[in-house]
Formats: sequence, C-alpha cells, structure tokens
Amino acid sequence: MKMPGVKDLPLRNELPDVFIFEDGARVTSLAEWNKRKEEIAELYQYYMYGYMPDTSGESISMEYIDSCKIGSWSGEEIRRAGPAQKILRLKIKNGNRESSFALAISFPEDREGQIAPPQHPGGYPVLIVIGPLGQAQRKYLNEFGYVVIEFSNNEVAADNRSRTGTFYDLYPYGERPEEQAGTLMAWAWGVSKIIDLVEMDTAGPNELGISPENIIVAGVSRCGKATAVAGAFDKRIKVVVPASSGAGGIASFRYISTGRIYDYSGLKKEEFIDFLGEEEGILAWQCLQDNPYHLVTDNEPLSNLQSYGAHWFNDTFLEFEKVDQLPFDQHFLPVLAADPDRYYFITGEVVEGDWMNPAGTYLSFLAARRIYAGLSSSDNIAIHLQALGHALTLENIKYLVEFCEEKLFGISHGIKDLNDLKISIFEAPENYDPYFDTVKKMPVPDLK
Repeated sequence: MKMPGVKDLPLRNELPDVFIFEDGARVTSLAEWNKRKEEIAELYQYYMYGYMPDTSGESISMEYIDSCKIGSWSGEEIRRAGPAQKILRLKIKNGNRESSFALAISFPEDREGQIAPPQHPGGYPVLIVIGPLGQAQRKYLNEFGYVVIEFSNNEVAADNRSRTGTFYDLYPYGERPEEQAGTLMAWAWGVSKIIDLVEMDTAGPNELGISPENIIVAGVSRCGKATAVAGAFDKRIKVVVPASSGAGGIASFRYISTGRIYDYSGLKKEEFIDFLGEEEGILAWQCLQDNPYHLVTDNEPLSNLQSYGAHWFNDTFLEFEKVDQLPFDQHFLPVLAADPDRYYFITGEVVEGDWMNPAGTYLSFLAARRIYAGLSSSDNIAIHLQALGHALTLENIKYLVEFCEEKLFGISHGIKDLNDLKISIFEAPENYDPYFDTVKKMPVPDLK
C-alpha cells in the first residue's frame, strides 16, 4: 500500500485506536483484524523500524568454536566452551553474500557439571537474550531446566551509524524505504536466525535438544526495543520480554510523566535487597520510606531517538517533528504478538528510571492488556516494574520463570505471586492518573 509522507499524516493527540484502519474504517471481524495487523506491521516498517528483509533465499549452517565475545551497550564479556556450555558460529548465506555471528549456549547442569537432560516435555525451553545476561540470572534459569542463548547484537549490527555487521553484510542499507532496516530490526533478524538454527537442529541431529515450541526472547534498554520488534515480526517467539525498553520500545510516546510527583514508598523491600544486597538494599529502601516523593524529571524525547539513536531506525523516522504525527503509539507493538498461544512480559525500573518513562510503559501495558482481553486473554500479558535496575534483574527472572512455568507447562512453584504482574506502583491511589480509566475503557471488539 502507498504510504503518505510524514508531513501529510493527520495529527493524533490522543492514543490512536488499534482497531481503526488508516482509512477510518473500524475492525468488526477476525478477518478484518488480521488485515489491520498487516497494516500496523507495514506502518512500523515504513515509518520507524525499517523492513524485515525477505529471507527465503537464505541458508544457514553452524560450527562449534572455543570462545566468543558477547557484547552490548552494557559491556563485553568473553564466553568459553565448557562441559555445559557450547559456543558456536552461526553462518548465513544469501545468494553470493555470506556472513556469520557467534553465540553462547548455557545448558542446565547435573551434579557432575555435565549437561543435564531436559526437565520439560519436548526439550529444553530456551531464553534467547540480545546481549549478555547476568551470571546469577543465567544460573537461576539453568537450575529450572532452561537453556540460555546469548549473542552479541553489536556483531549482528554495529550500534552506531556505520550500518555494518553481519546483517548489513547480507542486506546493505539502501536508498529506498524497502531497502532500509534500522539496527533494531537487524538485531530482531539475528533472533530469527537463532530460531532457524533451533528448528534446523530439531529436524536434524537434535544435538542441542531445544524445544522450538518454547522460545522466549529478552533484551534490556535498546536491546529491549529490539526484543519488542522481534516479537512483533516473528510469530515463533512464545514469550516476548522487553526490559527497560523506554521510548521506541513499549513506553508510550504520547503519555508524558515529566513533572508528575509519585509516592514510591510502596515499592517492596525485597526488590532493593535483591538488587543491592542485604545491607545496601535495606538502607536504600529505608531512605525511600523517609523520602518517598519523587518528582519525575525528563522522559526521553523523540529528538533523542533521532540523534544518538538515529541508526536504530530508518530514514523516514527522522522526518517526524512531533509525536502527534505518528500513526501509531507503542501499545500497538505488543498487540502484534496478541495470539492465544503467545505471551508478553514487560519489565522496567521505577527508581532512577525517569528517562525510560515507567508510567508511560504502564499505560501501554494497560492499553495492550485491554486489547489482549478481546483477542486472546488478558492473562497473556504481564508487567513487572521493579524498584531498581536497568537490567533483567534476578527478581525479573524469578517472576519470568514462574510466569513461563505456569503458562507454558501448567506448573506452579509458588516462588512468586503472578497476581503481582497485573498492576504496578502507578496503580496506587496516590499515583493513579484518571487518564488510565480512559485507556482501560477503550472499545475492543470480541474477536476470539
């Protein structure tokens, strides 16, 4: 479909309605909704993230290697092969172009430190992480029978304006919109290649033993943005976990929390302890009890994404002068993954997270949950806004494991209460914005 130029788009002051086509018609059937999803996907590709390329001509292979670097915005780590860790290089060929990137696979261990057999039916469930994951988090997942795959997003596509890396070796950045993919889309493509590898292995030697039916994808910050993009464009992802994704991720563009005052005294003490340790955590929590009120400074503006983060997007996105020009808002992104057998788990930090706009993230969650209720189930989407940590914290992972065990396997360990994942600190009366009521009442057709 032909897209209007940015300056020709109508201004939308309120949150756009997911169920209204660009021509003004309202979705009234499941068939129409499927067409609307295609339209939303096209809008995101044309105006923001760039296009996921046609990968039908690709072929992949792999080789085991001794070590690799797992790098991201948070730093770089060396990973080495071991009794319960495999390091491999994933090779991709498309026509006369070929390239590769490395990944580290951590398996559950038995008492001898060797790879333990799968605990779940169909093979190991797997968490694919864009960038590195903390050692404690990786160990926790392994102990519950989950494989963890980490890869360097910087190797797949450099986190700068050079448009270099594995993805761009195969799909050079072009002049036309359909030839442009920002680095977020490139990193999402990297996730899809790993899923291709899992499927190839399952159909062949099954050396990895990973279940292609139980794939979870996560990332933090800019990698959280990429996680949300991957979840929107690859239906094979079972659980999508964008962490601290902020603007350009899950946080609403149109809902600004700058200047609002929140009472953070209701944040849980154990989350401070989990992140900082016993002594420092209790001290930080007590300090918050003594000084609970927080004035929000600046949310990350559109102009920031168009400057230091310009390479994350396509050229068209740089033409937007105000958020009201956008034909979507970020509650549209998780809705593209709203299927009866898929799940969404949003995380982010509250304290010291002003720029990530956690209240705007919660607004997107409320809007998306309403839509999930009409399309699949409101219980298919969850949120955990932790007290501290611009990361996938151990607290996040504990909730995520409990969520995945129940949703994917019908198992309850009772370690975390999943009812905690339906609300946030912004639901407290002293923090509640009446605008949330408007979002909660958004009209949603029953399309199940």
